[in-house]
Amino acid sequence: MSNNEIFGRIAQHLGDRLSNVSQAPEEIQKTVQGAMKGAFDRLDLVSREDFDIMMDVLTRTRARVEALEKRLAELEEKLPAEDLADK
Repeated sequence: MSNNEIFGRIAQHLGDRLSNVSQAPEEIQKTVQGAMKGAFDRLDLVSREDFDIMMDVLTRTRARVEALEKRLAELEEKLPAEDLADK
């Protein structure tokens, strides 16, 4: 199901629920929150906290890879040219 279809269904659901405007504002808020929570649960979303944690892991991993690449280049420079030619 595409995002447009999901949000279309949400809009339809909310429209149906809000047609009873005799409900108290608290009930309307609960209805909207419930509909939105249900829609977001069906989407493939991650929390901001999980996203930030994964970005931190990625940043540290990238730094380690760059350091290893630099160290490898330094070690390759120290090898005699004939050792590299044999490979």
